[in-house]
Amino acid sequence: MAPSPTASRLCPPILAVGLLTASAAAGIAGGWAARADVGALIAQRIAGARGAMSPENVAALQAVDFRLWLWGAAAALAVAAWIAWRTGPRWHGQLATTAEPLGGVALMVLCTVAVLARWPLTLTEGFFRYDDFDLLSIAQEHPWWRAIWLPHGDHVFPLTRVPAAIGLALFGTTAWPYNLGVLACMISMMTMGGLLLRAWGAGRAAQLFLVALTVGWSPWGELMAGYYILSSYTLIAACGLAVAWAWLRWREARRSRFAWLAALALLTATLIDISGWYVPGVFGVFLAADFLGLEKPRSLRAWLVAHRTMIGGVVLATAAGLACMVYAYAVVNRGLFLSMGGGQGRSLLRLAADFAYLIDVGLLVSMAVPYVYARLPVAVLGVLAAGAFVAAVLFLGRALARATRPQRLALGAGAAVVAGIALMVALGRPSESTLAVRWAAKHVGPAYVWLCLLLVFAWHILWVRADARRRALLAEITVALLLGFGVAQTAIGRLGLAVAFPPFGYAAEIRDARVRRAALDELRTQLLPAIQRARGNEPITVPTLDGSYLGERWPSLFDYNLATYAPFFGDSLRGIALVRTAAMHPWPAPGAATVPSLRAVVSPAFRAALPRDEILRRFYLGRMALRTHPAAADALPALPLPSGDFDPEAQPRWLFSAAGPAAGTEVRAVLAFTSDFGRHEAAATVVLRAGEHAEADLRQIVAFALSRRISDVSLRVESPADARVTIAPLPAR
Repeated sequence: MAPSPTASRLCPPILAVGLLTASAAAGIAGGWAARADVGALIAQRIAGARGAMSPENVAALQAVDFRLWLWGAAAALAVAAWIAWRTGPRWHGQLATTAEPLGGVALMVLCTVAVLARWPLTLTEGFFRYDDFDLLSIAQEHPWWRAIWLPHGDHVFPLTRVPAAIGLALFGTTAWPYNLGVLACMISMMTMGGLLLRAWGAGRAAQLFLVALTVGWSPWGELMAGYYILSSYTLIAACGLAVAWAWLRWREARRSRFAWLAALALLTATLIDISGWYVPGVFGVFLAADFLGLEKPRSLRAWLVAHRTMIGGVVLATAAGLACMVYAYAVVNRGLFLSMGGGQGRSLLRLAADFAYLIDVGLLVSMAVPYVYARLPVAVLGVLAAGAFVAAVLFLGRALARATRPQRLALGAGAAVVAGIALMVALGRPSESTLAVRWAAKHVGPAYVWLCLLLVFAWHILWVRADARRRALLAEITVALLLGFGVAQTAIGRLGLAVAFPPFGYAAEIRDARVRRAALDELRTQLLPAIQRARGNEPITVPTLDGSYLGERWPSLFDYNLATYAPFFGDSLRGIALVRTAAMHPWPAPGAATVPSLRAVVSPAFRAALPRDEILRRFYLGRMALRTHPAAADALPALPLPSGDFDPEAQPRWLFSAAGPAAGTEVRAVLAFTSDFGRHEAAATVVLRAGEHAEADLRQIVAFALSRRISDVSLRVESPADARVTIAPLPAR
C-alpha cells in the first residue's frame, strides 16, 4: 500500500535515501574490489599496528570474494530502501502509539530473547578464559573463607570468590552452568536499565532503543564467549542500576522493600569487586538530584528525616562494605590498593587526557568504530573523536533545552555516573600511550550502559516534545542510525576472524573458546596419560609445563602454569608431583612446588621416558618463549662462548644482543643447543629490540635445566632477515 500524500509530506524519506546511497556506495566499492586485492589491503591494515596475522588467516582473508559480498550488499540495501520508502509513515505511527513502557516481566522476556538471539553460541560454546583459570585454581587449593581475601592483581573480590567455590563444588569445570550465569548477568543488567527508563518516565520505544544499543555493541563479545570472571562487571552494573531504580521507586511509594533492595544491591556491588565502589556514588548522585529538584524550599533535616529508612540502610551497607575493604587492603594485603594505577608517575594532565580519551573514543567513537579505532591513523581518529564529541554535545544540549527540571536533573545524574565510572577506570588502569589503547569491555562496559541510558532518555525527551513532522523526521534518523550502528558493529566485529590472536568480536571469541577447550582436552587426554605411563605404579615428580611453553603453543592459554589447570584434570594428576624453579614464569602456580634445581628432584623415570616418548618430547622439548630482562651490557662482564660442553647449573645466565635496520625494531631469534636429550634446533623464541640488550636464565628451558652437560649454544635470526644477534654467557651469581 502506497503512503498517503499527507503522510509522505511529514518529512523527507531520510532512511530510504540513506539506504539507497549506501547501496550505490556498495555497488561502486564492488567494482573497485574487482580491480584491487582488498584482502591484502585489509590484512596489511589490521596487522600493521600491533602483532601479525597468521599466514593461514592472511590467505583466508585474501581468498574472500569481496566483489560478490559488496554487490550482494548493494542489492539487499536497494530492497531495504524500497521497503523503507513504502512503509515509512506506517512505522512512524507505530512508534507514536507505543508510549506505554514495558513492565518488569515483559522487559525481562524481551531482554532474554535479545541476548539469546545476539549471542546464540554462548550457552554451548563459551569456555573458561585467562583469569578464570586462576580463579578456579585458587578455589580448589584454598577453602573459601581464606580465598575471599586473596588478591587478583590489585583487586580483592570476596563475592566473586564465593560463587567460584560453589560452582567448582557443584559443577566442576562443566562450562554450561557458568555460561548460564554469564547470560543471566547480561539479562539482569539490561532489564534493570529498562526499568530505570520506565521510572524516569520514558516509553516503550525508548526501552526498545536501549535494548538495541546494548546488545548491538560488539565489544561485549569478550564477556559473552566465556571469561566468566568478567560477568562481575555486568552484575555490578545491574546492581548500580537497581540502586538508582530502587531510589526512584522509594520516592514514589515509600515502601521498605525498596530500601532493602538498594542496601542489598549496594553491598553486593562493593563486595563483588573493588570496582563496584562506584555504586555508592550512583546513590549519592541520585540523592543529590532529588534534593536539588525539590519544588518548595525544605530544610535538609526535614528531607533527611523523610528518607531516613532508605538513607540509613544504604549508609549501613556502605559501612559494611567499607569495613571489608579496609580489612582486605589495610590488614591482609597492605600496599596493594591501586598498585596498578600508576601512582606518582602520572601527572594530572595525563590523567585528564586518559579520562577524555576513554569517554570520547572508548565510548562514543566505539559506537561507530569498535575495536580498531586504536589502529586508525591519528588524523582519522582525531576527526572521528571530534565529530563524536560535537554530535553528543549538540544532541544532549538540544535535549536539555527542551527538558523539564526533573528531566534535566535525571540527565545530569546520568552524565555524572558516566563521568564517575570513567574517572575510576582512568585512575585504576593507566595506559602506556593515550592514543594507542583499545579499552576492553570489562573496563568501559558499565560506563557504556549508562551512556546508552543517557542518550536514550535524551532521545525520549526530544521525541515527546516534537510535533508530528519533527517526530517523523526523528523516527527516520533514529532508524537509519540504528541500522548503521548494527552494520558497523557486526562488520568490524567479524574482522576479528582475520586475526590469529588476540581475538576480538564475538565470532573470533567463540573460535578462541573452542581452542582453549581443545587445548585443555589435549593436555588431559595426551600429556597426562604419557606421564602416567612413565610413572608406572610409583609416584613421580616431573617439571610442570611452564606458561612459556603453553603460551607459545596455545596463545589462548596465556602464561598460566600447567598446575593452574588442575581443576580440569581430575584424577589424571593422581600420583604426579609438579615442580618448578624460580627461573620459570613468575605467575603463581599453587599446585607446583618451587625447587632450587629441577635435575636434582625430577624422577629418573621421567628423565628416562622423555627422550623416548614422542608426546613428552613434543610438550617438554618443544619451542618455548624465553623470558628476558633488560640489561646494561657495559655493566655485565660477558664471557666468551664455551668451546666445549659445560654444566648448565654453573652457567645459567646468558646475555642477548640485537642490531637491526632501525633502533627499537623488534627482532625475533631462535635459540639452539645440544642437551642430554639431543639437539634442539628451536629450543626457544627470543624477542629482542634492536640496539638493546637482555639477559635470561636458561634454566626456564626444561631440556637445559634437566641436563648435566650442554654444548653448541647458538642464536639465529628469524626476522627481520637483515638483523644481527649475538649471545654470550654471564658469570653465575
